[in-house]
Amino acid sequence: MITPGYKELRFEFSLTFDSGDAWGSTLEWWFAVAENLYHAGETVPAGWEFRDGAGHELDLDSYADATIKGYLDLGTVTADDLLMFGTVLTRYASLLKMAGKDY
Repeated sequence: MITPGYKELRFEFSLTFDSGDAWGSTLEWWFAVAENLYHAGETVPAGWEFRDGAGHELDLDSYADATIKGYLDLGTVTADDLLMFGTVLTRYASLLKMAGKDY
């Protein structure tokens, strides 16, 4: 089921998506999703192979990080929304990699 929070994330992603650098755009948001889940005390799926750096905080200068944190703080996006969106980004990243569009 697609939730309003998921739709909001997808909309924000579409605003910043760079078709000339689909890999970079996808990873930026995927990392932001994982970072926000981690810093909210939620479990990040092991398959995402996310590891937070020592002493690392959210990069609130990053549009993706700041936007996601803002929605979490407002309660308009939930951890479940982030997990669903992150899963979609994982699949898209895999497709880009198979197409040789990674770097």
